[in-house]
Amino acid sequence: MDPNNLFDLSKLNDDELGQLEFLLLSPAWRGFLMRYLSLTIRGIERMMKDRTENRKKMYNDDFLAGQCVALESFVAFCEAAEQNISMARVADTQRLTPNQEYDRLRATGFIRHSGQVQRAEDLTPLDEDY
Repeated sequence: MDPNNLFDLSKLNDDELGQLEFLLLSPAWRGFLMRYLSLTIRGIERMMKDRTENRKKMYNDDFLAGQCVALESFVAFCEAAEQNISMARVADTQRLTPNQEYDRLRATGFIRHSGQVQRAEDLTPLDEDY
């Protein structure tokens, strides 16, 4: 089964793509979940190498193989989606006019009233009292 037939990025609307992008670009994806899934796949593969009858009674080979295929397909889809989303983001950014780039920076908080671009770390909350 080809995971691209099951998970086709072209069938997602902009909102769904944005949500998927948020998940895949989150540090939790690379830092935890992807690593956890890889360790789980390796653990299942180790279980499949155990040829004892006790293991076969508890988890048959087809069940374990199905889990491996499902998890590997999911990880492959997410990696492909992450790469496609990143390339699309770069392409979209390169197509922005200077006014659109200004609006994007202003919306994300990188531009103050003076019109100067600042790093997020340098931004401080504005005083309530003027």
